[in-house]
Amino acid sequence: MSGMIIPLAITGPRGAGGSWIANRVVEKFKPALPESHRDWTLVFLEPNNLPKPFLNGSDIKRQHARAKLFCNWGGFYGHLIDNYFPVLERVTRGEKIIALFDGFGLDALINALAYTSCPQIREQVIHWHHLLVEELFFSEKIQAPLYFLLQAEVETVDRWMIQKYPELSEVEERNRHKFITYEQTVFKDYFRKGTGQKCLPLQAGQYPLEELADQVCMHIISLVRNPSLFENPRLLLAA
Repeated sequence: MSGMIIPLAITGPRGAGGSWIANRVVEKFKPALPESHRDWTLVFLEPNNLPKPFLNGSDIKRQHARAKLFCNWGGFYGHLIDNYFPVLERVTRGEKIIALFDGFGLDALINALAYTSCPQIREQVIHWHHLLVEELFFSEKIQAPLYFLLQAEVETVDRWMIQKYPELSEVEERNRHKFITYEQTVFKDYFRKGTGQKCLPLQAGQYPLEELADQVCMHIISLVRNPSLFENPRLLLAA
């Protein structure tokens, strides 16, 4: 019997509801799974508690973005060794598994970038992050996940951030908006052609969280029915 893995991750701006959506997808998946595909199992990889701060100038002095990247990766990769690598072993024994992550490597990068406003350091952090992805994933023949990327307008993201982290209201609005805009640019560049990264954008600002969870669940069922869609996720929109 041939095993198969479909790695997926839900990510997006602070306060967008990604964790809530991930947990609802876990609840919805099995009842929605067609009888003919009951040999598939969904494994939810619990978040590794990676914080998503928005730091001001005094905080930036306390911890450098480059150090934060490696700190994040240490915890993140340890999380994978303990929780994801055993799942990959199950696949070698013939199991068919959907691995759903609440956040992934992109979250480690975005978190580190919040620790500096220096363009040169940010470019260096992004470069080192992609080197780590290449060495620890692609060179080891480990697939990066397909990201369900939650998106919204800057003002909407700002409102979510303030609701989840009220202390961020102490940061000037123009500075919050500036970082959110930069974050959206990082998201866009992360999935450009040639990076080996894939995403399916979801317009989180236009739908209730419950409906977004339904959308993600529907897309996962489509992947189960036709795993080749993993390589061209835009086709999921027409599936």
